Order: sequence, then structure tokens, then C-alpha cells
Amino acid sequence: MTPEDQKSFLKAVGIHIANEVKAATIPLRQRIEELETRLSNFRYAGVWCEGNEYRTGNFVTHDGSLFHCNLATKNKPGKDNVSWSLCVKRGQDGKDFGRQVA
Repeated sequence: MTPEDQKSFLKAVGIHIANEVKAATIPLRQRIEELETRLSNFRYAGVWCEGNEYRTGNFVTHDGSLFHCNLATKNKPGKDNVSWSLCVKRGQDGKDFGRQVA
């Protein structure tokens, strides 16, 4: 094989490898983009407020409990078990024994 043939062969192999890598990474890039979009809503959105629309992935507090939004909704957490999942249930109120801290 002449040096020119070797150069042409290696160039063809390099092009083939580049095309295979590109084809293999396209679905991965799409998946990363999808995950980054989804994770942008994975955040605490504050105390639930009537009239606000919450997106899939949002977390809110309502009546002392923490809820995760499963589907975009304006519904109240605790009343819509499809759109909201209870994450942390409100605990019992503490008892005030009337002690004063000095």
C-alpha cells in the first residue's frame, strides 16, 4: 500500500468513525435535553396559591404538608390525588407548656 493509499484509507476510516459516533450520540443528546427541560421545573414553588398553575415537577407546601406536582394543574393539593402526591405530611403541633426561656 502506498503512502497515499494509506492516507486515503485512514481518512475514510476516520470519516466512518466520526459518522458512527455522531449517530450514536444523537439520541443521547436528545435525552439530555429532555432531562434538562424536565429538571428546570423540579423545584420548590412556594406555598400553594389559588389561581396559580403548577407544572410537573414543582413542589409546594399547603396546610403544613409538602406536595409534588405530577401533572400541570391549578387544583388544590390534598384534594386532587392524580395531580399531586403527598411527600411530607404535616406533623402534630407542639404543646406549649408555658415555660419561658431566660
